[in-house]
Amino acid sequence: MAIATAHGEKLDLYKQRPEFFTARKQPMLVDLPEAAFLVVDGTGTPDGPMFQNAIGALYYAAYTMKFAGKKLGHDFKVPTFEGAWWVFSDAGEYLPREQWRWQLHMMVPDYITQADLEATLAELARKGKSPAVPVRLERIRQGLCVQVMHVGSYAAETETIERMLAFMKEQGLRPRGPHHEVYIGDPRRTAPERLKTLLKWPVERAKCGALREAALSVEKLLAPMP
Repeated sequence: MAIATAHGEKLDLYKQRPEFFTARKQPMLVDLPEAAFLVVDGTGTPDGPMFQNAIGALYYAAYTMKFAGKKLGHDFKVPTFEGAWWVFSDAGEYLPREQWRWQLHMMVPDYITQADLEATLAELARKGKSPAVPVRLERIRQGLCVQVMHVGSYAAETETIERMLAFMKEQGLRPRGPHHEVYIGDPRRTAPERLKTLLKWPVERAKCGALREAALSVEKLLAPMP
């Protein structure tokens, strides 16, 4: 679904797509539509150089797009980014942080095209500021998800994630891919106990004959969490 605004009006994705950036403090089920994202892949700890380079690549690309579009009367507010985290092995075991895989997403307006991204990367290269990691444009439908607003430090997310998994079990749902974290608060400016992070986990409904299997898959994820 394209988002249209009057010529010259700044597009605020927080207001146009609030379902991606707001949640309650208790787990709830949402159905998220397709949206356009800049995407970067990586591995390792969130405090490692690759993760920091990935964040920089997203912001360099997004702001270059923003300023190029602004000259043509199509301005937008650059939103925060989110990370999808593969922290469990195929056997359901919690992996060491150094082995985590992640994928960072930053939403951009629906009118952004592949040609816009290519022009952005060419402009960054011309300025000697090419991203340290590859950036691509994808249109992603996250679909059915369990969402909750976590308030507190990143280290304290385990309890909130456990509540999400318990909610899935109650609702006959099972995880569909990795969990996501939308970084609403800025850890450089916010006390850890007041930091807000929207936690999101894509899910699918288990068929009647697979409810027990779904419950067991959730329990398997709950058991090893540190």
